[in-house]
Amino acid sequence: MDTKLRTGIRILGLVCLMLAPLAAEQTVPAVPPPKQVPGYIIGANDVLRVTVFSGGNSQPDFRLTDYTVQTDGSIALPLIKPIKVAGLSVSEANAAIKKALLESEQFEEPTVDITMMLYRSSSLKVQGAVRNPGNIDMTADRMNVGDALNKAGGLQPSAGQQIKVLRFGGRAPEPDVRVEN
Repeated sequence: MDTKLRTGIRILGLVCLMLAPLAAEQTVPAVPPPKQVPGYIIGANDVLRVTVFSGGNSQPDFRLTDYTVQTDGSIALPLIKPIKVAGLSVSEANAAIKKALLESEQFEEPTVDITMMLYRSSSLKVQGAVRNPGNIDMTADRMNVGDALNKAGGLQPSAGQQIKVLRFGGRAPEPDVRVEN
């Protein structure tokens, strides 16, 4: 491919990438991103913010709006095929996106930055004397018992004085939590 054609395609690609968020009608939350969790494994329904720098530029070539990881584990970025990111750490997802950008031949030396905006792939179950028992999406990097009870609508007046916390997946259970009036 000759240089002029490649440059034209790259410019057209950048324009499409900048306009894609408008077409997708996705919004960027006004709140700052949550604390990043080292070693976090991306899952379905997590929300990622992707920024791409190319050719050693200090300013980003484009900053994509937030992308929700689909139930099949992929995100669809403009100009490249969908990329499976579920099951990857953030640094592994960075590498996968960089590889796809290089393979598209639209970018020279791309650098990818992913910021976790919402941690939704994890959930917990709140049962017992709460107003809305059931599964709760963990929309923060960490949740405490009070946060979980609040998302479940709070305790019912008939609730007892103890809360039992159970963890699965090889982690030791937490001791019972006493509720003080």
